[in-house]
Amino acid sequence: MNNVREKKKLTIESSTIIVAIIAFIGSRFGTFLQGYYAQGQQKQEFESTLIIKAVETGNTQLSKNNLKFLIDAGLITDKEKINSINKIVKDSTYTITRGVQVERGVFICADSNAKKYHFVSDCKGLTNCRDKIINVSLKEAKSKYHREVCGYED
Repeated sequence: MNNVREKKKLTIESSTIIVAIIAFIGSRFGTFLQGYYAQGQQKQEFESTLIIKAVETGNTQLSKNNLKFLIDAGLITDKEKINSINKIVKDSTYTITRGVQVERGVFICADSNAKKYHFVSDCKGLTNCRDKIINVSLKEAKSKYHREVCGYED
């Protein structure tokens, strides 16, 4: 009878130790994950701050050069950010004005009868243009030239 009680007591003690070990490992793993994700968030915030500072020049070309430098120097590592920035740097219709506001230029036909603006210079809507195609800001296309977005790009 004592032998059975001792086995039960030993089994309960062993189970308690196993549960304690599992709880310890679980808490350490949870702490590790929390630190890992906090570090990732800090990295994203750091990269975003670098990008904001890079474009605060008010000069489009200088801002684009700054962004390219951040990528080339390995200070921006997020693949999505790198792809987006590379598109902006290569696109001559992007202008960066007043801090971090990014404004994309649009294309219009210089003909006074034209009524639409286009996001790409080879838009199907520009094929009938009898005058030159010019690049203007979106604000200018709407207010100065009284243009509306092309139906092909709506």
